[in-house]
Amino acid sequence: LGASVGDLTDGEVVDALVGVVELSGRLDSLVARLAASFDTRGLAMTDGARSTAGWLAARSELSRPVAGGLVATGRALRACPVVDAAAACGRLGSAKVRLLVEARKGVEDLFGEHEADLVDLITGLTVAQARVAVAHWRRLALATAGKDDGPEPSGDTGRNTVTCSETFQGRWHLNGDLDAVTGSALSTMLESWIDAG
Repeated sequence: LGASVGDLTDGEVVDALVGVVELSGRLDSLVARLAASFDTRGLAMTDGARSTAGWLAARSELSRPVAGGLVATGRALRACPVVDAAAACGRLGSAKVRLLVEARKGVEDLFGEHEADLVDLITGLTVAQARVAVAHWRRLALATAGKDDGPEPSGDTGRNTVTCSETFQGRWHLNGDLDAVTGSALSTMLESWIDAG
């Protein structure tokens, strides 16, 4: 922390940047666990504050919504031991932890069954790729739990059209009109292709 960044070699900058980003994720998970423990113990009340989020906002550089989010994440991590362990050791960063915690809402039992597989799946992915993978898992989980059957199939699939035309200087123009199911499938495939690129 006391190093002068300008004095570091190129290799030291690369190593420090990757290492500090990993460390910041580990610290974020620790802060979330501490905030949840603080909240559960009611320590804000003993100090005259009405909530942990309010207490943190008054005594740190965190805003009330961010502090509240940390408490919620810390609570969720208690029920997600695999995610919690992966965050604590730096295997998962803050963004991926938030993706998994959000994906768990409403399908807690299914998430518990697949938690280790999900962590393994997204560990080596970029955050953008993990977002697509976790969103796909959540759609399947909601459908499995009977909470989301996906978009209603359209009876007018014969009206589906897609055109892709080359325009000026090698540019391409894409235009189309699709039913809900086909449009959703095409959108998912395009997002995955863009993220892979």
